[in-house]
Amino acid sequence: MLIITILREQQFVNCHHSVLVATEIIIVKKHKRIAPARPGRNNNKNTVTLKEQRNRFQIPQRENPRLRIHAVSTQHNDYSDEVAPRPGYGNKDKDDDEENVDDTFAKLIQEEERLEIEKKEKWDAQARTTHHTVIDPETERSYGRGARKTARARVWIEPGTGEISINKTLSLIDYFERESDREILLQPFVVTRTCGKYDVHCNVQGGGKTGQANALRLGIARALNHYNPDLYRSTLKYKGFLTRDARKVERKKIGLHKARKAPQWVRR
Repeated sequence: MLIITILREQQFVNCHHSVLVATEIIIVKKHKRIAPARPGRNNNKNTVTLKEQRNRFQIPQRENPRLRIHAVSTQHNDYSDEVAPRPGYGNKDKDDDEENVDDTFAKLIQEEERLEIEKKEKWDAQARTTHHTVIDPETERSYGRGARKTARARVWIEPGTGEISINKTLSLIDYFERESDREILLQPFVVTRTCGKYDVHCNVQGGGKTGQANALRLGIARALNHYNPDLYRSTLKYKGFLTRDARKVERKKIGLHKARKAPQWVRR
């Protein structure tokens, strides 16, 4: 117990002078102690705990049936071995029900995997067999047309050494100064592993350089698909290079600053 004395100045009524008043504050430090047991609970000497009852009558302790405590090989990760139930524990009917539930879940998982495999095989078959080659018999060239935003591109490919000419005069490095645009354009050749096997002649107009690069990528992918769909179509379709990107800049609206941006709202 700690006692603190505080002196404070107080002005009394009808007095012309102040008086120092002493105030004592008592601080009691609380100590942790064990509270006595409630009467009638466990104070009786004749009461026996649950643990003592189990030890006296040798009652087996019930285990969690969902908890597996047997040893598992860390090398093979074999979880299929079963644990023999202890004597005096377990319900046979309940164990059979749990086994039936496990078998049902295993069958459902196998059915989902089978359906997924069939879906992939069907998609691959449709991607391979529903198209034919489109090659000019005289020049052995295939044609593809691409577009992105307001950019449009026409592409012809033929077997060669990998030369790319744009608008009949400029090379790839001269026309596309940014490396990111050149990487976008060459992506169809990279995924099909045909870099340096085809010469590309293309005409491009409209839009900016990035839009033109995306338009050329679509045109090259379509030209490769027309040249040999059995080899290239599944890969190009999986990467999304045969899909026209229809996104464009949204038009400005009347009364708004831009397509969606509105002026600041004022109450009055």
